[in-house]
Amino acid sequence: MATSGTEASDVWGEAWRRASQAATDLASWAAGDDLQENEDDDADQEPAEVAIARSRLSPLVQEVLTRHSSELADLMEQLLQQGNTVSESVAGFLFGSESNKGHRNTRLWIRRLLPDRLSVQADGLEARPSEEVLRQEVCAQQLRPHAGNGWLRAFQFNDEPEVLDFRLDCASGAESMAVEQAWPLVAVLPELLELFAFGASARGSVRRQRRASTASFESSFVPAGAGGGYAESSPPTPSSGSRPLDARRFRRAFAALLPNTFSLASKIVDLKKLGLRSDSQVRAVQTLDLEVPLNFPALAEHYERLGLMLQRFDLCAVNVRHPVTGSCLLAFTLEGGLVRVRVHLMQGKLMWPKCGDHAACALDVGPEGMDLSIEVLVSLRLLGLSLAAVPLPKMLLKAKVHRTFIRCSCVQAGEAKSPEPPAEGENDDFWAVLASVQDAAWAAAESAANQVYDFNLLRSLFEKRLSFELVSEPEPSVPEGKRCRLSMHFAIPYLPAAELIAQSMRQFIAEQLKKMHLIAFVRDLLLAVSRDLEALAKQRQRGDEAGSADDDDAVKTGFL
Repeated sequence: MATSGTEASDVWGEAWRRASQAATDLASWAAGDDLQENEDDDADQEPAEVAIARSRLSPLVQEVLTRHSSELADLMEQLLQQGNTVSESVAGFLFGSESNKGHRNTRLWIRRLLPDRLSVQADGLEARPSEEVLRQEVCAQQLRPHAGNGWLRAFQFNDEPEVLDFRLDCASGAESMAVEQAWPLVAVLPELLELFAFGASARGSVRRQRRASTASFESSFVPAGAGGGYAESSPPTPSSGSRPLDARRFRRAFAALLPNTFSLASKIVDLKKLGLRSDSQVRAVQTLDLEVPLNFPALAEHYERLGLMLQRFDLCAVNVRHPVTGSCLLAFTLEGGLVRVRVHLMQGKLMWPKCGDHAACALDVGPEGMDLSIEVLVSLRLLGLSLAAVPLPKMLLKAKVHRTFIRCSCVQAGEAKSPEPPAEGENDDFWAVLASVQDAAWAAAESAANQVYDFNLLRSLFEKRLSFELVSEPEPSVPEGKRCRLSMHFAIPYLPAAELIAQSMRQFIAEQLKKMHLIAFVRDLLLAVSRDLEALAKQRQRGDEAGSADDDDAVKTGFL
């Protein structure tokens, strides 16, 4: 049958569109860009790896953890309800008030001994309490699990020339098995991160291989059934350099598994602009780079003062290294409102990457715990967002991580060398922000800041007094009870020449205390985690009930 000119034009037009689309898809695949998923894949169906993640998480969720999260959120809510009293007392503790007038030392007590009663008090002290007095005060609080009680105690000592010394500790009651039950949940997080990032990538690569009729990877990690592990043949090996991963699929999986936590995270960072890239560091070890901007419009709407606080950070960089080999386990930077994180993963575990002659190995918190070396570089806009940032002394921290405690202290400040160049196999472009901060430039900035602040004294105070501890310990007044206690100690110079900085920070802190948006965020985070854990626990219960019903049917029909 003869074909009219119009019909022929339509046929050729459709063929042209199909050919163009095929060429575009192939070019996108060659460049490493993500292809659009079919509507059936994206619109209604959650990613397949979500079911695997649920099967891994649900058995680990215990009612104790859900209750503790909810109870701590309720404690934060009571602090917010009495915000005026709390903010006035904290301001009086920090900046002085009639109750502590004439005293060089001040103390702040916030205690919730009953679920419906919050006690807040700031007063002056004649002298520093002895360690025995401090211990007796703690023992007298009698924290009980699930009683909704907790306390915070802070001291400000101004009994040394040109030094303000701060000590803070807080605690809440906990069941004896709470920490032990929390560890498996923490341990499974790297597996879920690897599953969502590389499981989705492997699925996409298979589709592209089929479309382009060529192989991008020799093989890939593939989800291995309900057990949630990985069936590994040969690791995915990029042909050259790093490659982008399917951030859209990662977001969908995150939202499906932990919807409340995902919703809260969207108010802090712009997850729609999440970037994921992978670079194989050595065989079977995957380097995962995450990049996401802070969501300042959402922060201004929900946690305005928290957003302003984050804008004060000109730079915050943290490297977690092996104390012997120098291998970098975790790298984090916040600069210009952009968050970057780098980790190394293999078979559901965090990895120490290859460094020099030291081979890659898995992170292991054994019975004796593990030691970490932490590098911290911070530059703050102390005088306002429109003025130059002031660099703090570079800090080297030593940390001990155990199943019942985390202890950290500063061992060096200001004299450390610039961040070490990346180890073999690491992508230095991603962390150029660290390499660009040279010793000479940083020293020049510190020298200028020294005109109004004694940074030499600050370095010395960091090294002698900066410490942090998070511990699960017995509650003396409650048989088989425990308390989770957080304590901090630090000191800063206090000089008349620094009054300009002090006034600026005093106004900033006063505004933070009035709004208490940081407390509101902590409350919302605890609620989100509690609700997501509760949903996972209910799903496990439904599965157990369904399995029991199936067993009953099997017995009735004679199969069991």
